[in-house]
Amino acid sequence: MIISNRPCVLDPMKIKGPALTIVNENCNACQSCMNLGCPALTWGTDTFEGRHKVKIDASLCIGCTLCAQVCTVDCIKPTSPLTSTPVTQ
Repeated sequence: MIISNRPCVLDPMKIKGPALTIVNENCNACQSCMNLGCPALTWGTDTFEGRHKVKIDASLCIGCTLCAQVCTVDCIKPTSPLTSTPVTQ
C-alpha cells in the first residue's frame, strides 16, 4: 500500500489539464523540477552556465503542474490555454 499527499506521477490519466512545456529561453537550469522524480522530465541538450536544462515529454506529462510550482523562474507553462472543463479519458 502506498499513501501519498499528492497525485501519483505514474497515473496515466490527465488529472489537471494540458501537458506543460518549458520556455527554454527563460530556463536557468536550476534543476529544481528534477527533484520531483516525474517521468516526463528529462535532461535536455541545451545548457546554462554549464548545467543541462530540462525538457518535458508531452506524451508523459499528466498536467499536474507540480513542476511549474517549484520552478524558480516561472518558465514552465501549459502547451495550450487552461480551460475550466475537466479532461476525460
